[in-house]
Amino acid sequence: MNKKLIIIFLLISFFTLLLVGHKKILTYVFTKNFSKWTERNTNLNISKINFFKPSIIIDKIEIKNKGKFFNKNLFEAESIHIEFDYKSIISDYIIIKKLIIYKPNFYFEIKNNNQKSEKNKKIVDNLNLSEKLSKNYSPKIYTKKNKDKNFVIFSLLMKNSRAHIYYSKNKDNLTLDLYNMTFSKVGNLDNKQNIKSQHYKDVLKLILKNTFIRIQDKELKNLIKNIYKIN
Repeated sequence: MNKKLIIIFLLISFFTLLLVGHKKILTYVFTKNFSKWTERNTNLNISKINFFKPSIIIDKIEIKNKGKFFNKNLFEAESIHIEFDYKSIISDYIIIKKLIIYKPNFYFEIKNNNQKSEKNKKIVDNLNLSEKLSKNYSPKIYTKKNKDKNFVIFSLLMKNSRAHIYYSKNKDNLTLDLYNMTFSKVGNLDNKQNIKSQHYKDVLKLILKNTFIRIQDKELKNLIKNIYKIN
């Protein structure tokens, strides 16, 4: 093998290792941050990175449910395409120019806590919203920690969305098509940052409302209306 071929082979090997290394590092960083933002275990895999037009393709993502629920996941999607601003990585918050989620599936679940006493019985859901909306709710006090990396998404598009609802009187999920949904300026920025955005948890509530209007089961509809205070 002549010197030119050896050099070419070494260069290809070097850039292959560099690309694989970047994928592993970014997969770790994204997994860690998604888990922090959602407060749930997250699995994802980055399949493609474009360094020239800063973008990433995640070919599978799963956000797990906490506790014992019928569905193992709270959210999953076939793929996610992200375009971001490189410079923002070292700033106070990450700027995501465009985020497209293909075939997202949202899993909502409502159940009783199986207490024998009627007094102790309460509704439990996998979003923890029923607890937070109850009159007796007192917010959890967190210990002081290092500031998490905040983010803002300027354009968020969800294609071919579906919602799956499970509650104790059904043997399986009720599946509803939500079609395409578009949002702008979504994130978790605080008041000190200059961009006005809606919190991603508020977007989740909007998706829940979008699901609510498509439900035909009157008993389930009334249950959701009472739990989540939907008008």
